[in-house]
Amino acid sequence: MADDGLRSERRPDRRVERRLANRQVIEDAALWLFATKGYETTTVDEIAAAAGVSVRSFHYHFPTKRDVLVGDLSGQADDLAAALAAQPDGQHPLVALRAALHAIGLQQDVRHRERTLLRARILRGEPHLMPLAHELFRGFGRVLAEDVARRSGLDAERDAYPRLVASVAVAALGATVMSLAPERCDQGALEEAIDSALGCVLAGLPTPPA
Repeated sequence: MADDGLRSERRPDRRVERRLANRQVIEDAALWLFATKGYETTTVDEIAAAAGVSVRSFHYHFPTKRDVLVGDLSGQADDLAAALAAQPDGQHPLVALRAALHAIGLQQDVRHRERTLLRARILRGEPHLMPLAHELFRGFGRVLAEDVARRSGLDAERDAYPRLVASVAVAALGATVMSLAPERCDQGALEEAIDSALGCVLAGLPTPPA
């Protein structure tokens, strides 16, 4: 009986792992099709077939193909908020952001970085999807503005400074991700590029050497 109890306790974890694995397979298939065939011309039926799942299974994980492209925005924003909260008080907000992103990056595998850059490639290749790019970063801007407000003793809604810092940082992150080629995601290239971008902002945006 004790063994049965242990097995029943482990089952939910295995189910969660299986659901996550299925979601990632669908996500990988969809992003590959979006990148090679085009977002608009790719159908849910094609994504399901490429992933080896039913259309019903696709909709269990993603209401629409747009949700695949956007990804888990709320989860990513929550991760950023937690990582920022773990940074010491007194740090410049952008220094805290750089450290927070580095901490998040240490928890991500190469495949996750590849998905990030592949999303950027898809959005960059289809200009009508750019509103989705803004949506991808809007949640990060809100989280960062709240962190800047906390560090500076200001109000994220009434005072301009937190939103200004957040807007500049989000623009730097967006420009970096959108310009980095997917094949350069190995060996921390994404983290290095983000470090460089935020360092450039911290230095006052000096003109790079020719």
